[in-house]
Amino acid sequence: MEKYFEILENMKLNRLDITKLYILSSTDNRLSKEERVEQMNYVYDLWLDADVDLDLSRMTDIVIENWKKIKNGKMTDEEILDETVCY
Repeated sequence: MEKYFEILENMKLNRLDITKLYILSSTDNRLSKEERVEQMNYVYDLWLDADVDLDLSRMTDIVIENWKKIKNGKMTDEEILDETVCY
């Protein structure tokens, strides 16, 4: 158990955001490192901008499943939020 507290303390010292780390761990590992970071930032920013209590894991899954559509402008933020809420 002590190990977990050490990890948390290290995260605080390095100003790592545990939410971003969670999202990053859920991104598509077939993508490049840069694109995984892009996915992480997209989900995180959308989640914050929504300013409502949403299922972060569900929203992350939706973004990963539809990443190509999102990148090509064929899926909007509103559609992602709707899918997250209605699922």
